[in-house]
Amino acid sequence: MSILKKIIDVLTEFSQINTWILKGSSGSSEESMEIVFIGNEKQKNYIAQIVFNSECEYQFLGKHSLWSLYFFLKKSKNKFDMIFIEGHIFHKVFFKRRKDFFVPMWLTSTVNLPLKPTSRSAKDDMRRIRKNNLSYEVANSIEKCHHFYYSMYLPTVQSRHEERTIPMNYESMIDKINNHEGILLMIKMENKDIAGIVILMQDDTTRLWSSGILHGDTSYWKYGAIAATYFFSSDYLTKKGYTRMNMGLSRAFISDGVLQYKKKLGSKFANQGRRGFIIRTNTLSEHVQYFFINNPFAQLDKKELKGAIFTDEHKLSTDQIKRYDSEWNLSSFAECSIFRINNSEPYFNKTYNL
Repeated sequence: MSILKKIIDVLTEFSQINTWILKGSSGSSEESMEIVFIGNEKQKNYIAQIVFNSECEYQFLGKHSLWSLYFFLKKSKNKFDMIFIEGHIFHKVFFKRRKDFFVPMWLTSTVNLPLKPTSRSAKDDMRRIRKNNLSYEVANSIEKCHHFYYSMYLPTVQSRHEERTIPMNYESMIDKINNHEGILLMIKMENKDIAGIVILMQDDTTRLWSSGILHGDTSYWKYGAIAATYFFSSDYLTKKGYTRMNMGLSRAFISDGVLQYKKKLGSKFANQGRRGFIIRTNTLSEHVQYFFINNPFAQLDKKELKGAIFTDEHKLSTDQIKRYDSEWNLSSFAECSIFRINNSEPYFNKTYNL
């Protein structure tokens, strides 16, 4: 039955593909640009945030079949600045062109235990945790779980992601904890719960699942609450004999705050799942250039996860290349490339590997 359902889901996905036109300003000028997004509404909202900071107009074009969408894209080649296509391997085979990028929807990251802060920022976080005398406890009671989910987790994801949120299911969280497949770690300051994180543990595998701060109040960040969820999880799991920790999921755009924080803790990243976004450029307008230069990302290239950053500089010195590496902390990826704008064609030329 599950196989039949998967087949039906795939056929439905290919016969009823949502299509939108998004129009707004990218931040480089007051003039607007138009992009096409093809896929799920939640992911459309995410791309709208990345490209337009959510300040854009939407026009829903309805549901298209695979073939009608193919001809729509072919006819509208010169009409839209960019095209984003959400999908998996079949979409890549059908839609992806040689110069397109495929950006994974999610990345997973792992780190060796115990966490050893080496960056200046991570060391500052540790000092902040000690200064504010933060501590932790395992709190698996129903009352604590209810408090975490409704007073910490939900307010945090809703304040950060708004309509893009696909929240963790409360019953699933309770089942994991009741079945001893997970624990709730509460972060405390002056005997008050200010943050929490759910850690999944099964055999020799551990994963940070979901976290939140009290009422979604970002003022707790300055006390080290979010940093504490990582460092205290490391401390707890190390004492239990674990040597590696899965840091959970992150988006593949390198400017993402969650991904940046995990990178400074020494995480190594890998693709999670088969879904992602095909990114196609029809023009290299000022808006398109602004998007790429300010939004480097991890891309799948021949099944390898590689970092990709973009520049409008035609000649790069060694110092400039080092600056890119330092700015984006690209050591978390096996390989990274710098792409230079090709003013004669609507695509980028790869110029350097880092």
